[in-house]
Amino acid sequence: LALFSLGYQNQIASIAGSFLLPGILAIAYRTSLPRAAMWCWLGWMCAAGVVAICIRQSARGRLERGSADFTYARRWRQWYLLQSMMISIGWGNIGMLYVPGAESQNTVLLITFLGVAASATNSAASHHMKMVLFGISTAFAFQMLYLPTGFGEHALPMQIMLVLYLLVLLN
Repeated sequence: LALFSLGYQNQIASIAGSFLLPGILAIAYRTSLPRAAMWCWLGWMCAAGVVAICIRQSARGRLERGSADFTYARRWRQWYLLQSMMISIGWGNIGMLYVPGAESQNTVLLITFLGVAASATNSAASHHMKMVLFGISTAFAFQMLYLPTGFGEHALPMQIMLVLYLLVLLN
């Protein structure tokens, strides 16, 4: 139940990361991002945030009533894995916002992704290492697919650096 409690506390960061950061990026780059891709990505991130809020509210009710037993904690963990995967897929697909030739903007998006990945690795590692490996690897795999769009001839060195960064995160 200690991991359940820790996961419950960490959900605040997941919720903020699903709404605030994507919202800030969408507002900051609203005129230069591909509009359809931006709305699709923002919608996915908001959906992930709503899932996180629902899971947190369910747990909150159980904790307040004192009815959060081991069976509930195990079921909650399954929902938490769903939420984590939705967020991982969302952040991995931030690359759909890359604009060819806009290297500075694309670099800001990539740095944001790397910061989120580092934060997620630290907060989720205490829950389930396999989840961290799968979630972060999934996000990085999506990111690798988008690098050629965002960085053209520099995509290969960026991909190599991304793999090295992933290895450092997971070490």
